Amino acid sequence: MSILTRNYQPTRKEHQIPDEFLKGVDFESYVRDYLFPKDKYTLIERTCSPGKDSFVFSSKEPDFKLQSESGKIFFLEAKYRDYFFDGAIEWCKFYQFSHYGDVDRIAPVYVIIGIGGQPDDPERLFFLPLKVIKGDKLYRSTLQPYEVTVKKCVSENQLV
Repeated sequence: MSILTRNYQPTRKEHQIPDEFLKGVDFESYVRDYLFPKDKYTLIERTCSPGKDSFVFSSKEPDFKLQSESGKIFFLEAKYRDYFFDGAIEWCKFYQFSHYGDVDRIAPVYVIIGIGGQPDDPERLFFLPLKVIKGDKLYRSTLQPYEVTVKKCVSENQLV
């Protein structure tokens, strides 16, 4: 459980913070700490989660905008799922997929998906460019070629 999640715990019942939100916070922290660490990737932007009573337009963007050591700028969307259902996961809503495609025309968008285990310690990880994704569902067979090692920094060479 990340520090952010622990900070949310005391107010969880009062504010009715959904478990899915907390899982997302933990997984995003994991992604930043282990896969795209500060000493290798500079954080340019990070989206905030929309509040209960208001919508922040930037929350439509991918979770992170990063810059590699060589200067390559890209977007990263992080998704955690507990398990595959009928061999697939719904990694986003279709309208989000469409918007990410628009963003991909500005700078490359990558998706990092954690499956199983816990959000802050997933069993399996998949890192793939948006350009190979065909929709809001991803099948196990599509993800397999893009599996990466857990708790290992993603190499800049993987940013194709």
